[in-house]
Order: sequence, then C-alpha cells, then structure tokens
Amino acid sequence: MAFVVLAVYSCSMITAFHAKNVKALRDISLQLTPIHVLIGPNDSGKTSILHAIAALSRSVDMRIEESFTGTWDGRELVWHASEAREVMLGVDVSGTTLGQL
Repeated sequence: MAFVVLAVYSCSMITAFHAKNVKALRDISLQLTPIHVLIGPNDSGKTSILHAIAALSRSVDMRIEESFTGTWDGRELVWHASEAREVMLGVDVSGTTLGQL
C-alpha cells in the first residue's frame, strides 16, 4: 500500500506600503518585493518609511498614538507639523501558495 502526502503551504506578503502625512512622507505608495532596498539622498524619507512601517506593526498591540517610538510626538509626527493633516498608514497584502510535498 502506498501513501501520497500532499501539503500546501500558504503565506501572505505585504506587497505595498502607503503613508500619508507622516514625518517626511507627504503621500507615498511603495511597491514592495521579497527583498527591498531603500536608497536615496539624505533627508528624503528612508528612515521615515522604516519608522512608519514599524509603527504600523506595533499598532496591532497598542493604540497608533503610542506605536511611534522615540522623540517624535504629536504634531511632530505630521508632515510639516500641520494641525489640519490626517495621518494614514496602510498596506496591501497578497496571498500566495508555496510548495507541495
């Protein structure tokens, strides 16, 4: 008697990151790949992207206001410290199926 084992692994990947009015980011949509490198001149928003992604990740466990770490607080988090600006963080997620045994 022979047995055939078939296993399907499913995973999700963040395919895009969106931020609006966060630190140095006015309104961006960044398409992501499995390996992604951020390259740009000083003060172009690379660190702001990383802080925003980390804050979005931490917001699963705490309020978004508490998820930004460091000295950034309140209006300092908003692009150009504007009171009227709405802060938005978001991701696009796609599911893929990987492998068979």
